[in-house]
Amino acid sequence: MTAMDLREVTDRTSWRDPSPPSLPPVEVPTCTHPPDAEIGAGRVDLFGIDHDDVARFHRTSRGLTHAYTAGRPHDGAVLKHVPMGYTQLYDHEKVAVVLDGRVLRLWAARGTVQAFDLVVPPSSGQDLLVLGASHPVRYAVGEACNLSARLPGVPVLVARRLAEHGWH
Repeated sequence: MTAMDLREVTDRTSWRDPSPPSLPPVEVPTCTHPPDAEIGAGRVDLFGIDHDDVARFHRTSRGLTHAYTAGRPHDGAVLKHVPMGYTQLYDHEKVAVVLDGRVLRLWAARGTVQAFDLVVPPSSGQDLLVLGASHPVRYAVGEACNLSARLPGVPVLVARRLAEHGWH
């Protein structure tokens, strides 16, 4: 694809904006202890668009882990560094990063699950926001574009929800 056409987006689509704008710095609450704990190898920026391999990350009601590109988390790292207690643990795969209604990057899926979330970082005094999104993937990306157009300068991450675990 030379231009992003959401009607053509499938789970196999990989796309990069040929001249993306600079992303603003993004800080999100972490659910790991210590905050910089290594959960998986190949650490990448959660909202970054400069890595080619699809990345994974985890989420609880307390926040997010860093993103990593090396398949599965280190054995026991999630159990060791993500505190349990009255929450759910979600395993996610990065799908796309959108800014100002524009898709900056889209990664081809490793997983086949058709459950998606939109992750909006804290901004203007608002907390981290995670919203369920429609499937298939082209609808989730379209919803992210629609939402990000209403949040100027705030990136939106589209994530495939691979699994959910009771984390008590």
